[in-house]
Amino acid sequence: MITGTIGEYARPTLASELIIPRFGIRRKVNFLVDTGADQTVLQPYDAQEVGIPFERLESPEVSRGIGGPALLFRESAYLTFDEDDGSATHWCLLNIHIAKPPENGAPSPLPSLLGRDVIDQWRMLYDPVDGRLEFTVRRGFAIGAGGNAIGIG
Repeated sequence: MITGTIGEYARPTLASELIIPRFGIRRKVNFLVDTGADQTVLQPYDAQEVGIPFERLESPEVSRGIGGPALLFRESAYLTFDEDDGSATHWCLLNIHIAKPPENGAPSPLPSLLGRDVIDQWRMLYDPVDGRLEFTVRRGFAIGAGGNAIGIG
């Protein structure tokens, strides 16, 4: 089992190690668990914190959400999640979406989002009354063409 936290305003969060091989990045990121997000998104504040070289980003896409259109960049990445008892580390390979910071000013500290591309592969217990957020990983996976999960063991 992997345990997240229930934060301020009952926000469910989960820590992961983010690995982006092309940039040599390997850093911890706290993600907001978002069942309404189709994709996992690294927001500008976290992207700066982990050292994303924004000038090297490729594969731009326009994402449409509740806040309107946003320009995001796809990057191949791994996310790892440790079992609470240390018995296993689960990982997934996906195209993470990276948002650039605004041209004029510092990015707001909006949380990065762990989307359904990852959490649809898990069983989740979300119980804010008792302060419990638990995940059971059903399988490791990679995200294939068209956004479909491909089991890898």
